[in-house]
Amino acid sequence: MSSLITDLPILLRPFDARTRQEAERLADDDAVRGLELLEDEMMAEVRLDDRPAQVRWLRGEHGWHGETDVDDDQELENLALCTTLVAVQRREARGTLPMIPVEEEDFEHLLTAKLERPLTPDEENYLSKMEKRYERVRLTGKIFDQDMVRLHPKWAIQSLDPVALWPEAPKTLREFWNYIALALADKGLAVPAFLRGMSDIDGTREALREWRHASTVPTWQKRIREFIDSRQDDRQTHRQPPRVCDFRLLITVNDARLQMSLEGETPSPYTTVDAALLDNLRREHRDGRIVTSGGSELLLVSCLSQSDENWNDSFRLESKHHALWLATLFQQPALQERMITLDELPFQRAAEPLSWVARLSENGLNLTLQLETADGTPAPLPLRILRGVQTLYLSTDTLFTGPVWLHDESRIDAGVTMPLEALATAEGISFMREIDIPVPDAIKSRVRHEDLHV
Repeated sequence: MSSLITDLPILLRPFDARTRQEAERLADDDAVRGLELLEDEMMAEVRLDDRPAQVRWLRGEHGWHGETDVDDDQELENLALCTTLVAVQRREARGTLPMIPVEEEDFEHLLTAKLERPLTPDEENYLSKMEKRYERVRLTGKIFDQDMVRLHPKWAIQSLDPVALWPEAPKTLREFWNYIALALADKGLAVPAFLRGMSDIDGTREALREWRHASTVPTWQKRIREFIDSRQDDRQTHRQPPRVCDFRLLITVNDARLQMSLEGETPSPYTTVDAALLDNLRREHRDGRIVTSGGSELLLVSCLSQSDENWNDSFRLESKHHALWLATLFQQPALQERMITLDELPFQRAAEPLSWVARLSENGLNLTLQLETADGTPAPLPLRILRGVQTLYLSTDTLFTGPVWLHDESRIDAGVTMPLEALATAEGISFMREIDIPVPDAIKSRVRHEDLHV
């Protein structure tokens, strides 16, 4: 039966490159503690950046299976599992490494001799990080952006691929440091002051001159080839003139639909934008092939940000997300003329807010609430509630401001009848105060006010 060590390549295969590299970083930082490897079991603790994780690998009838005590984050669990496998791989590889060259053993001694003083704790910590990266380079021959970040925090992570710093992997720690120092200098990043005397940047640059020149040839050939291919694609794209168009939003109490009109000598009528057309508009806007006014583009960009892969031709207002979005659009003066009713007119905006009016039923058991305008006229129904900094109520042709309302309702189709008993509590009285209706006499008679002495 196979062992964990022989099965490592198979067990590591499911983890993606980003997880593998982060696991390498954790292993470099000695994040794996108490690793115990038995015939049918492996146990260890992994110190993730902000929490510990207990990891266990067991061999069963169908092979090895890993488990952790991380039960709330699948990515962290995968990282912990991968890190323990990397640690086992490192431990096994160390047993087959050649002896450390004498020159490497003397690196710190030479450094302290040049400095004429012992290293500070911070300097020792940096040197330890460098030695760990070098150890991995001796194992793999490769170094990554994630390694360079550990040696200089301003190094930019641009790829998951190895960074090409040398034609052949360095044989000594000093040679490794020369390559690192040159790479930092080429990026305009300063090397630590205490290590400057240990680097020969000019000599290393000269030694790499021919290799660097030769290595740029295939890179430039690839870039030129991609440029030619892209120019052919651009010519195909640029044969079509840009769209000169205008956008508006057709709104009902149920949904909002983006509409588009193509401009010309005789502008086309507005048509509703469906999912397929919106995808085309997204690409054309990205490529700068949409010509439209500022307010029209603001509306298009806002609609593009609201639509996901499951978008189905309209923005449904029973969705809290879309209702909140529409409320923010109504706050934009530049969009008022572009947000229209079914009659293709901008929404009227009521000057005075709606308010709740409460009426007690004849049997005294229920309280009926109804929204009314400032002159006492019942509000037109149905009304869509648009919540935001200010609560808005949307009818077929008018936008009202009004009081807050229950968060589990987004549309009002009729008066609201509530049992009086539900209101005859401390919470019920607070609720009536929040929506600004008077407390009924039937409830007032039950309320007793007492002084609170502390």
